[in-house]
Amino acid sequence: MLPFTLAIIGVPFVAAGLALLLPRRIGSLVAIAAAAMVSGCGLSLWGEITDDQVIVFSLPWFPSLGISADLRVDRFGVFFVLLIGLIGLGIFQYSRAYFRDGPSRPFLAAMLAFMASMCGIVLSDSLLLLFIFWELTTVVSALLIGIDYEREDGRLGALRAFLVTGAGGLALLAGIILLGQAANTYSLSELTSRVPTILASPLHGPALFLILIGAFTKSAQFPFHFWLPGAMAAPAPVSSYLHSATLVKGGIFLIARMEPIFGTSPYWQPTLASVGLATFLLAGWSAVRSYDLKELLAYSTAAYLGMLVTFYAYAPVAGRSGEMVLILTHALYKSALFLLVGWLEKAAGTRCLSLLEREQWFRTNPFEAVLFGIGAGSMAGVPLLLGFLAKEVFTSALFGDTFPEITPAIAVGIVASILSVAYALKLFVSTFWGPSAPDQTRGYPPHKISPWLLIVPACFLVPLLIGGLMPATVAGMLEPETPWEGGLAIWHKADLKFALSLGVF
Repeated sequence: MLPFTLAIIGVPFVAAGLALLLPRRIGSLVAIAAAAMVSGCGLSLWGEITDDQVIVFSLPWFPSLGISADLRVDRFGVFFVLLIGLIGLGIFQYSRAYFRDGPSRPFLAAMLAFMASMCGIVLSDSLLLLFIFWELTTVVSALLIGIDYEREDGRLGALRAFLVTGAGGLALLAGIILLGQAANTYSLSELTSRVPTILASPLHGPALFLILIGAFTKSAQFPFHFWLPGAMAAPAPVSSYLHSATLVKGGIFLIARMEPIFGTSPYWQPTLASVGLATFLLAGWSAVRSYDLKELLAYSTAAYLGMLVTFYAYAPVAGRSGEMVLILTHALYKSALFLLVGWLEKAAGTRCLSLLEREQWFRTNPFEAVLFGIGAGSMAGVPLLLGFLAKEVFTSALFGDTFPEITPAIAVGIVASILSVAYALKLFVSTFWGPSAPDQTRGYPPHKISPWLLIVPACFLVPLLIGGLMPATVAGMLEPETPWEGGLAIWHKADLKFALSLGVF
């Protein structure tokens, strides 16, 4: 098991070095092979690890200081490895078709280094090792955002992302040091057994807040969410991989790792619920007001991440059942939508809704419209798609088993959910249902568009359809210990929650 764990981190780093030396076409094949290797090793680990099993490999690092580079294998970490590897595999194939002359060598090297760093984060048991990989993602992601360095918006977006997430990384390091002093260890597996000691320490409050600042900056949470739309200057494959499936999920992953340690702290729920719900609402409102499709998707990403932060705020009481469904659903539909916007830019010559809403693209591109519709429907949480089950998971965490009185938190959640339906409709309707047919004399697309620009996002959307028709089967593969209700992904019973869901739509 240790060789597979090391290969998941090491192979992409080696491939990144090769990609800088090899010709573009060969380098892109090396990148695909590396992503396939990560995915294969992840599948092997997924088959070997049980639900509650945690395996820690201790590797000497600084023995004189008592610091080791411990690696950790558990279901949650391996789930992220599969997410990083499989979506990365699709992104590399998409990139071969997206860039006219193929992806450049710096692009391939940076993407592979980012993949390796993300795998390092999710497989680290040592918080110090996690921090090193955390900072590597900060540096490499800034390089990818500004990969087209001749564009001013790309340079500014990269600088803003680097400054915000870099400052958050410094806060994270300070929090890790305080937590280590309070518990006398930097090992995640040991920290969970020392919770009473940590919570009794006067350092636990500052440590928690500093660690959460690091998580909030990486996941674009209020008031740090402003950097994410500027990062949309990056090419579509970068936006899809970093800003929907992996990088911004790093903060969510860190919060999930901290929940067993700080979940019973009196500061946990108020802090996470306040920040998460504020982001869910404010980013959703910004998405409704956006006319650039990538900006809309960026704000909607921050909004969904706010929903995930809120989910973990209530996890110590409501439990964490369904967390993988929530994360997988967003990673699939949002990465697919970013890739589809990349196709649309090449097909229509624009991604501005003020121009697209004048033309009825559904008439000439019905298949592409259906793909957009599946992604938008998952974003809105409509029945018969996996997004509906994700919405049910969040609703159950926020409301509890019975329908409670309407508290301010629930009221904010309802309004934010309404906004998510609104911007999903705006994305789909304004793009494809204009009053007139597209003008075929404009000269778009100027070049033949590769079918891979549609095949890859379609592959990402298929699990959402399967999960909508067989939610218990798909969710049971992710979390077999959770008793999922069977049948189609429609409302399970007619109650006040059912009426509330209808009211949101």
